Amino acid sequence: MKSFGLFCFSLLLSLALWAQEPVDSLAEQLGDDEEVLDNPDVNPESKTGIILGTGFCRYIGKEPNNPALAMMLSGGFYHRVRFKPHWSFQPALMISLKGSNFDNDTGSIGSIKSYHVDVPILFLYGLNENNTSNIIGGLQYSRLLSAVLYRENYVFPEDIQPALSSHDLSLAGGMQYHTPFVGFQFILKYGLLNTNRGFIQGILPLNEGKSMHQFTFEASLIF
Repeated sequence: MKSFGLFCFSLLLSLALWAQEPVDSLAEQLGDDEEVLDNPDVNPESKTGIILGTGFCRYIGKEPNNPALAMMLSGGFYHRVRFKPHWSFQPALMISLKGSNFDNDTGSIGSIKSYHVDVPILFLYGLNENNTSNIIGGLQYSRLLSAVLYRENYVFPEDIQPALSSHDLSLAGGMQYHTPFVGFQFILKYGLLNTNRGFIQGILPLNEGKSMHQFTFEASLIF
């Protein structure tokens, strides 16, 4: 699990460096020249790029005991297509680290961390002529890759691990803003499916088979 987490972190770091490289290269070419560059098109008919995000997540529902916010990370590729003057379509392929912390007693569940492949499919509606400010909404499909249960930074044995649903479908909504060089996206996502599959058997607090849904807030950079 640690090696997989390191791989995901390295992937996100590589994506960020890849996005910065064209800017650095351009700066080196300019040097001390006084030429002024034209700003990139902020409203292209189509664009492919990368998206890197962070934020907060937690489990909500009737099953989780004392859930608390945990940090989340995400990164991947997107493709945006404008099919009407103020309407765009933006699918993406991402890897994310999510889960939840828990304010339980000593010796009980401390946190759950899970890795996912996410496929958000979003629609954007531009609020101005150049579509630099957009309302976004849509759905996200998530495929669980792995999950680990922690108790005060101690990993529980393999036979005491969360049995979470392999699939989830989330409702997504938020805002997206664009400048000539980078975009900003703020989005809330709520898991529509119950992810509880009898997780955490044999330790306190006992699982009662009630509902558990993933909730996230993401703030992302779009290149």
